[in-house]
Amino acid sequence: MSEENHEEPEDHDDAPEVQAAPGPQSKPWYPYITKTQFDKFVARLQSRMPDEVDRDYVRAIIRTPSMIYRFLRGIEAMKLIDREQRPTERLRRLVDPEQRKLVMADVLRDLYPELMERWDQNGGQLPDREIADFFRKKTGMGSDSANKMKMFFKSLLGEAGYLPAAEAAEEADSGEDRESAPAAPEVQPQHQPPPQPKPEPHRRPPFEQRQGHGPAPSVAPAPA
Repeated sequence: MSEENHEEPEDHDDAPEVQAAPGPQSKPWYPYITKTQFDKFVARLQSRMPDEVDRDYVRAIIRTPSMIYRFLRGIEAMKLIDREQRPTERLRRLVDPEQRKLVMADVLRDLYPELMERWDQNGGQLPDREIADFFRKKTGMGSDSANKMKMFFKSLLGEAGYLPAAEAAEEADSGEDRESAPAAPEVQPQHQPPPQPKPEPHRRPPFEQRQGHGPAPSVAPAPA
């Protein structure tokens, strides 16, 4: 199946999809898109850079309207497109494989300054729970959304060389599995045969019978 016909699974998030437009009082917006979506987006750009990255362009990769909106907001927060959805110089550099690692490092330092400061202070590591809590408190969104932000953040760490590639890939794969894996089929109870009656316990005969001295047989009286 071609990428153009691929449809992402419907997303059931615990947070509203629409937030207020960026402004002095609005909460920050962090990308919570999947690594697969982002990689397909970059691969498509390598064939030709469009004049505008809008809903129609992204619809070839993602079909769900709410996820298209989320994706566009995410790459705008990364400064890969401007407010008019035109590609930025950062996006053009990102498409170049030789510059991609440096561009990802720029995105991390620019978009996640507080997290990266903590990352440096902790010797290049942060617990997953601390990362997810950071996104939940900063955005006011639910745990499911915060966890997706955490997974994308860690995928960027891997791209920029801050995290071992194997660990970043494992994190991304686990996130994809949780989003797209079908629910486990309900197990039907098997028919159980009715319980069999327990055998009667063995009873020992009376002592006299065991010794061969059973009670004397009764004798009928002789006829007169």
